[in-house]
Amino acid sequence: MNIVAFKDLTRIEQTLFGLPFLLAGAILPLTQVEVSFSLRWLWIFPAFLLARISGMAFNQLIDRYIDARNPRTENRAIPSGRVTENQARIVAWSTLALFLLVCFQINKLCFLLAPVAAILLFSYSYLKRVTSSCHFVLGIIHFLGPVMASIAISGTILKAPLFLGLAAACSIIGNDIIYAIQDFEFDHSQNLFSLPSRLGVDNSLFVARLVHLLCLVMLIGVGVTGHLPVFYYLLIPVAAVTFYKFYKKLGQKINEQLFFSCNVVIAFSVFGFILGSVLWDVM
Repeated sequence: MNIVAFKDLTRIEQTLFGLPFLLAGAILPLTQVEVSFSLRWLWIFPAFLLARISGMAFNQLIDRYIDARNPRTENRAIPSGRVTENQARIVAWSTLALFLLVCFQINKLCFLLAPVAAILLFSYSYLKRVTSSCHFVLGIIHFLGPVMASIAISGTILKAPLFLGLAAACSIIGNDIIYAIQDFEFDHSQNLFSLPSRLGVDNSLFVARLVHLLCLVMLIGVGVTGHLPVFYYLLIPVAAVTFYKFYKKLGQKINEQLFFSCNVVIAFSVFGFILGSVLWDVM
């Protein structure tokens, strides 16, 4: 497998969806508890990257036959033959095992949560065959990222990172529901349980809007429970305007670039304002 094929299998560029939330979760405890710098800081990024690679490899491996029948996804790494099934299995299982090992190196609480994340990473792709809650399970996976990063640094569970995790979950849930609209007709014909195939496009957009509104509420919760400065709350109108522009452009056409841009802008905005708030607090 060459580098291009590996990138196609793991869709490594989508790391930008969750990484800023993870980094925000790692620095958020600095405003709340006394934190000593240690080697566990260095384990956070490898843990996230391994989980991300494993999850995407499992997703493409498990969905390979569905992807082959879908005109939108028939050129993905496995259906196109650029990556073999055995290669995908090796990548998925080896990175999952390494993820568990890295979490063991961080602390006991992270290691206890790691199997939960591992089970979700493996089982997520199967869920759309039986339930439209698959989008919300993806949200739980993204919830665990900043929460586990916070635990890695603080050694305990704090309120503000829980709200941050919920904000990350709501952001990705809403976008994943909208992303699934692209396959509305295909999912319906294959009896797959994406939310659009069950509720229809208009109802799914309504649910996505509610979830994104809840994301803004969770971001406010981060500021309140984390006792962040007034500066942080400038994030709320920035995020609200980003979502507004996102939905306005949806009226023209749903595409992967639009989905990618919304996720990245929200994630980096959250990280930027939390970093600014931490620096504000330190200074």
